[in-house]
Amino acid sequence: MSTSVIASLRRYVWQPSTIIVLALVLGFNVLVEFDWVQKSFPLIQKGQLGFHRILCWTMPRPLTAKWVRTVEITDQSHQVGGITDRNFLATLINNARKAPAEVIVLDFKFQAPAALSEGQDYSSRKSQDTALVDAIKNAADDGIPVIVPCWLEKLSWREWKRLPDFFNDSDFRLADSNGQCPLLRSTCKPHPADAPVEPTSGPGEVPPPPPACVRIGNINGPADARHIPLVSRTLGSRTGDTDPGAISLALAAATAHEDAINLCPRTSEKPIIANAIKHREFVVGSFIPATGFQTIAAENLFDGDLAAIQNCRGRIVLIGGKWRDDSGNAEPVDTHDTPVGPMAGMYIHANYIEALLDDRYQRIVPLPFGLAFDLLVGILLYIYFHEAANLSGKLKVLGVFLLPLLASYVIFANFNWYLDFILPLMLCFAHLIFELGRSYQKLRHLEGAAHSLGGSE
Repeated sequence: MSTSVIASLRRYVWQPSTIIVLALVLGFNVLVEFDWVQKSFPLIQKGQLGFHRILCWTMPRPLTAKWVRTVEITDQSHQVGGITDRNFLATLINNARKAPAEVIVLDFKFQAPAALSEGQDYSSRKSQDTALVDAIKNAADDGIPVIVPCWLEKLSWREWKRLPDFFNDSDFRLADSNGQCPLLRSTCKPHPADAPVEPTSGPGEVPPPPPACVRIGNINGPADARHIPLVSRTLGSRTGDTDPGAISLALAAATAHEDAINLCPRTSEKPIIANAIKHREFVVGSFIPATGFQTIAAENLFDGDLAAIQNCRGRIVLIGGKWRDDSGNAEPVDTHDTPVGPMAGMYIHANYIEALLDDRYQRIVPLPFGLAFDLLVGILLYIYFHEAANLSGKLKVLGVFLLPLLASYVIFANFNWYLDFILPLMLCFAHLIFELGRSYQKLRHLEGAAHSLGGSE
């Protein structure tokens, strides 16, 4: 039997065109792991996003935004020169705090100017900076966690360094480097040293919420929008082995929400997420269009409109930018391709938060398994295709081997595995369909030649 297998491999697989196609399939799976490939060849990413969109469309349950409400900083509320008025942001936070919002998330770059270090800013902005920092601290004092953004600079493939911000970390009462707030006593994992909490209100009275922590979350987006960032490996840490900014904005927001309502288990403790965090990997999430989120007009919230404030109540309020360059005359800033089309970065973060809280994410199958699967399926496809005796048999083989696509959906929807490596196999199918067409044309040519010879006789 081994002799026949080797003979089949030599006859059907060990052909220049077949080897080239299989090498392209395997090479594709390896190369797309690198960000520069996705950026250099946008058509590859569009194909992956399109395949992901099909998978999301066939999900057995509708995708809706349950937790996040967005506040868009549009052209009207954005200052000329590219710097958002921090007094404006402070007022938005103060008014969302009145609702009260459950969590407030900020999606902006708060980097210190290039010539300055951490905690420094131009003197013209000092009063704005103070107003914003005070608004964040006051919200936290009222029991509303605030997620403050930071930006990481990429040093190598998986290593990052946090850039300095206009604020100091010491300005806030921060969660620790693991995202845990020391002010909260979680009942998920009771500690024997925990003492009974003294009541702060009389019988029948609702106690005031305890003070909350401010959390730092990086707003760096992956090259592939399907990937939900969790924790990055940072160098040059400010607070020990892990900088608080290593945690993504989405994971920080999800953790803050779960802490606020004491939801167990925490997202970071669930096996898929915990394993991805351990290995500094992504998970893959599904997407909701930007129109699927309830938006609160920034101008209304700034003016203290009662309806706008009430819409913040009990929600994760994400404040972000959706303006255009050149005073509103150019293309929207911070727009990226996603499985549901171009989307502002703030809505990508909103999708990540929703996916984490709604358990709508899948683990990525390890690359070695994907390569072995594609190689095995590709070889079997070529062998069975060429051993088919007629056209009908060859078409049946192609039909049977399309089953991995169906399997990818079943596994995606029910077992939380994302089979990204299935898509490159389509190159094998395209190659065999081309060969089938060429054989058919050659057969027609031979039949025509035979008919001509027969007619001449």
